[in-house]
Amino acid sequence: MRIPNRSAIVIRPRQPYIRWAETLHSGTPNLTIRSRVAVYLLDEPSVRKEGPFVERFSPRIFEIELSACAPNEADWPTDRSAETFREWFEISMELGPIDLGQKPIVVRDL
Repeated sequence: MRIPNRSAIVIRPRQPYIRWAETLHSGTPNLTIRSRVAVYLLDEPSVRKEGPFVERFSPRIFEIELSACAPNEADWPTDRSAETFREWFEISMELGPIDLGQKPIVVRDL
């Protein structure tokens, strides 16, 4: 068992994100959007309290989450503040993940 020196941030969509995403798909409810969970790994000291995390990392995570439903930035909402991020996503901060895999971790840049 290996424990990487990372903390995990779990992001789940809330109703405002779901409503926005569904407008892109003609209002059709999309179970993939509703059940989407994203996990972001950060250096361990980065995650101690929600406040500093949201201020520092929410702009990038917001962009990633929006692009998952709308690759065209013109379709994104104009208000992408930390406050809107908190309204659109449930944020859960977790202790470091435990790596049960046997193969080396491969990192790909986005």
